[in-house]
Amino acid sequence: MTTIAWDGKTLAGDRGTWHGYQCSTGRKVYRLRDPMGQPFLIGFAGDAGLAMAVLAWLRGEGPKPEVPKEALGKEDLAIGIDYRGRAFRLTAHLTAYRVYGRLHTFGGGGELAMAAMLAGADAVAAVRIVARVGNLSARGVDKLSFR
Repeated sequence: MTTIAWDGKTLAGDRGTWHGYQCSTGRKVYRLRDPMGQPFLIGFAGDAGLAMAVLAWLRGEGPKPEVPKEALGKEDLAIGIDYRGRAFRLTAHLTAYRVYGRLHTFGGGGELAMAAMLAGADAVAAVRIVARVGNLSARGVDKLSFR
């Protein structure tokens, strides 16, 4: 249960991480550098262990992770935003593809967050709104931008 939102300026993600019925606090959005040294933002949803292995690989701190067979062909693992504001989705095959538009959401609370942003909320407010109306977000919001 995750909500990640990009409003064209800010990438926001809730801090709730679930372990069965227990919810604790974690981080889902990160600032990295691409191979050319340019900054990019990334937000993860899904299996936290796999997300941390992918994050280490993207940082050059670990090997390319082996994705479990049951994850292949299912949901994407992350959404990334490059320094130009272009959005990309990271698949379970650890390949990226471009997605278009100004607003983007990701994770279980993505549809609700998109509705909130279409109604005028920014990314942070959208994640907070999702947390108020259900259990798809929790424990506050982390936010990142290029400024």
